[in-house]
Amino acid sequence: MAEALRNTIAYRQGNGPPVSTPPLSVLPSAQEPPEGGENPHKPIKGWFRPTRVNSIEQMGLSNGLLQDLVLKALYQRGQVTPAELVHWLKIPFYGVMEGLLRDLSNQELCFVATGQNMNAMTYTYAITAQGQERAREVSERNAYVGPAPVSLAHYWQSVGAPSLDEVAVHESELRAAFSSMVVDESLFEQLGPAANSARAMFLYG
Repeated sequence: MAEALRNTIAYRQGNGPPVSTPPLSVLPSAQEPPEGGENPHKPIKGWFRPTRVNSIEQMGLSNGLLQDLVLKALYQRGQVTPAELVHWLKIPFYGVMEGLLRDLSNQELCFVATGQNMNAMTYTYAITAQGQERAREVSERNAYVGPAPVSLAHYWQSVGAPSLDEVAVHESELRAAFSSMVVDESLFEQLGPAANSARAMFLYG
């Protein structure tokens, strides 16, 4: 009951200025590379928004772990383009995937099977016999093949960012959000406190 009352008061009167997501102008663009070699996952003004990664170091993962992931993907697919690997493993091509494929090729674990133009994203890579043997060994230790994991440090930064518990939704903001719709007045009295509860909400009808 006390929590419901607090949420209602926060909705009707507000507890100080509303806390909302900062405008995009103060957040790093996902297309902009990090400056000065800073951690690309560093929260801006307390909010977590990952930015574009341009190197393996910025991913916070070891080169060996990423090479093994790419090799297992090649082993499962047989032949695959870098574009397909990028989509599957969620690893950026420039600065990361291109280097991984180059290193695997230099170790004779994979090779370019086809490639008719200057666009490296369209090349088709295939795994060698030596690469297949290595992939089987790696798979015995860890058979996972999918989106690359995030580092533990980056994970803690994301979960440590402000939560919805720190956001107050005020009546004026809610009415502004629904200004283009016809909404029954009684619904606002339910939506406001529900939004401030920071819990899941299901709207229907």
